[in-house]
Amino acid sequence: VRELENVLERAVILASGETILPEHLPLQITRSEKSGNFQAAKSNVVGKFEKESLLKYIEEANGNISQAARLSGIPRRTFYRLMKKYKL
Repeated sequence: VRELENVLERAVILASGETILPEHLPLQITRSEKSGNFQAAKSNVVGKFEKESLLKYIEEANGNISQAARLSGIPRRTFYRLMKKYKL
């Protein structure tokens, strides 16, 4: 997540307008996008973030899943579905 934040901060600085263009991104990202790996990398980052977030809320709720769902603002049913998805 930290690496993604750094890439986005750099892109914002390099962008002269309000739109971030491919030339504002590092070559390893733009090359990956062209080869089709960008979506897979993006999916992995999102998945890792979701899983870490679920674990954080479960820990904050001392293992109480209903309370963890309330803390996260995610409906309990969706929270359980995400737990199943990430095998928690």
